[in-house]
Amino acid sequence: MHGKQEVQNLFSHMIPRAATAGLAIVFVLELILVFTQSAQAQTFQVIHTFTGGLNGKNPDSTLTVDQAGNIYGTTDNGGDGRGCGGYGGCGTVFKLQPTDSGWALEIIHDFNAGDGYFGRGGESADSQVVIGPGGGLYGTTAAGGPAGGCNGLTCGTLFNLKAASSSGQWTDHILYLFGGSTGEGPAYEPLTFDQYGNVYGTCGGGPNGNGIVFKLAPSEPEWTESILYSFTGSATSPSGGVIFDPAGNLYGATRFGPGGTCPDGCGTVFQLTPSESGWTENTLYSFQGGSDGTYALAGVISDPSGNLYGATSGQCGSCNGSVFMLAPSGGDWTFSSLHSFATGEGPADLAGMARGVDGSLYGTTYIGGAYGAGNVFKLTLGDHGWTYTSIYDFSAGNDGGYPTTGVTLDAHGNLYGTAQGGSDEAGVVWEITP
Repeated sequence: MHGKQEVQNLFSHMIPRAATAGLAIVFVLELILVFTQSAQAQTFQVIHTFTGGLNGKNPDSTLTVDQAGNIYGTTDNGGDGRGCGGYGGCGTVFKLQPTDSGWALEIIHDFNAGDGYFGRGGESADSQVVIGPGGGLYGTTAAGGPAGGCNGLTCGTLFNLKAASSSGQWTDHILYLFGGSTGEGPAYEPLTFDQYGNVYGTCGGGPNGNGIVFKLAPSEPEWTESILYSFTGSATSPSGGVIFDPAGNLYGATRFGPGGTCPDGCGTVFQLTPSESGWTENTLYSFQGGSDGTYALAGVISDPSGNLYGATSGQCGSCNGSVFMLAPSGGDWTFSSLHSFATGEGPADLAGMARGVDGSLYGTTYIGGAYGAGNVFKLTLGDHGWTYTSIYDFSAGNDGGYPTTGVTLDAHGNLYGTAQGGSDEAGVVWEITP
């Protein structure tokens, strides 16, 4: 691809000297515009359409991509599992593998009542699976467990899927069964591992009924749970996963409390700091329900400078949501709204943010966009601040619509995600190539 100056030099030799200067300038500028648009063009395609039944239905989790380019995700419904109260299957974990002729789908696990896997509302795992130590897949179910477990309640599990090296067959292991006193309803955002293989995440329920941040340590026959922090009435319902910084602090977000224009508070971004006596919670920011947004439902991500980024749903009053940044500054944190969604643009809803290698931010909106069915957007930092660009607007046709999950980037800068609907009304997986 020619640079701007190369394009000017190339065509300056092609324009006859007798041509007017004005014509030459217009011609060159038009060609520069064509090259610029070509360089920025991105291609959207649906790489898999779910059909329901054994194929799976409703892929409502953020995707994970491995080093070989394989894609992993979960579906809420479908599969051959039984006993989920008429939901048409208990859900699946699937793999999409790139081939010369397209993408090949493999269902690597079917949830069912027999192995105790139920998701929200009697559906599937519903959470993002992540690649953990040893190359296996780890995830949580929002409810369910082996028969007789969890005091008769459906409180959720931590599970692991491993593929046998000889047969390639995937084997399911229940690593931990959540209970009412030890948390219930693990969040759908991804789990976080430390260097020792311990798993960290959040639950919406717990001893106080307000949610917890937990740690699960590998042990036999079942992993051991530690509650790092149990939320009180000031901030409740942790709404996504947690992330580490280099110093070992954890960061996340809560859906409610304290303050703001929302009845139960508009939510917070929090920090947990470890010490010999336990973990201490520090509220970094409390949303007020104005242009800063409300309800950061999907946690936060970070950059190498320690800045935190997230999105708010705007499900309160007239606010349409926002993308925000919290920057560490002299022992304190400075809040910035990078983009406030205008009417017709958002809100960001349930989806988390993703960050590209160039520092650009990517996300999805559940509604809004050119056709009102949501979109994929990008925020780019320039000399004059952050610029919002809609990369793709869903039509709610064969391309699906109303995405509830975030964006995943692979090593080549391709974007992947899921959307509802599609030609069989069972959901789609899409790809955007730069």
